[in-house]
Amino acid sequence: TLDLTEYKGDNVHIAFEYTSTATNACTFETKNVYLGASRAAEVPVSGFDGANTIKPAALPFEYNFKTSASLGDFVVYDAKRFASKDEHIWTAGKYGATAVANAESESWFISPIFTLESGKEYELKFTNWYKNAATPADVYKAYAVENFTGDLATATLTPLSMTFGASGKNNEVTLDFTQFAGKTFAIVFQYTSTAEEKGTFEVIDFSLKEKVTDVDPQPNPNPSDGDGTYEKPYTCANLLAQELTTSSTGTGYVVGYIVGSVNGSSLNESTAVFGTEGASTSNMLIADNPDEKDWSKCVAVKANNSFKAKVYVASDPTALGKKVVLYGTIKKYMGTSGVNTASYCELYSADGSKTELGTKPTK
Repeated sequence: TLDLTEYKGDNVHIAFEYTSTATNACTFETKNVYLGASRAAEVPVSGFDGANTIKPAALPFEYNFKTSASLGDFVVYDAKRFASKDEHIWTAGKYGATAVANAESESWFISPIFTLESGKEYELKFTNWYKNAATPADVYKAYAVENFTGDLATATLTPLSMTFGASGKNNEVTLDFTQFAGKTFAIVFQYTSTAEEKGTFEVIDFSLKEKVTDVDPQPNPNPSDGDGTYEKPYTCANLLAQELTTSSTGTGYVVGYIVGSVNGSSLNESTAVFGTEGASTSNMLIADNPDEKDWSKCVAVKANNSFKAKVYVASDPTALGKKVVLYGTIKKYMGTSGVNTASYCELYSADGSKTELGTKPTK
């Protein structure tokens, strides 16, 4: 986007010059060209009054638009819209924070202001979803915005890498935000539809946290020496290496990360559900890696009814990715090694705090 104000009153051509050489020849494309009045002259529809509207946020920051059915402290600024002035392009509902336009539009979805401490490592995560857009990356973008006083044109924008898979599927984005340590900024999702390219976009969840390499005061055991004790709990790899039966009665501790659930009577490629979308309320899926997507490296767990709502992602999506130390019956469960049933659980948050669920064994 170029400011051509200095050429007011002049007759001008716009020229694109491509000079290739024998050693440097490539393919270049210009997809669209627009010349018009500056956006600064446009009157905002939303009533957004710049930085005064944006609230500061404390870390760790986590927000799930789907479960809250609210935009929370996020702010909508409709810079350009041909819709009813009584409605925003971005709204919240049972599917998340949703942006939909039927014509040409431009709308910003703005997070609270974050100020990160110097010398620390941070991570941004969010899940997006789209449909009815041929090239979603052309109309839906995200930025970290510094020096923001209400106008993107005068702010410092750092484009963020977006993930777009198949239409109608959740697209999870995880970005290293360590480069923003010591800085103050907002996250802005910008949706600019055209008459030809428009669609529906959703932000399902959003989190910005300090990276924690070990959220458990005790380090993870080496997979080779896990013996089921609290000091050396089994890893998922330990359990999968054992030849368990459905009649096993042994008990012990297991450590892992909550990655999803099993939607079926046995664990396999078609029944393993990673993430929160369509998750089961009957069990949970844990793995040694919080980002695991290979069902054969996961363990199925049935939790005690007294605390399953806290660890099943179908009931509490914020449980996804959290570390757990479980105590229960170790046996063949859902066709593979598992825990049926876990009577005690230690649930760890990103800041290292521990929540005890159930009754801890005395021995």
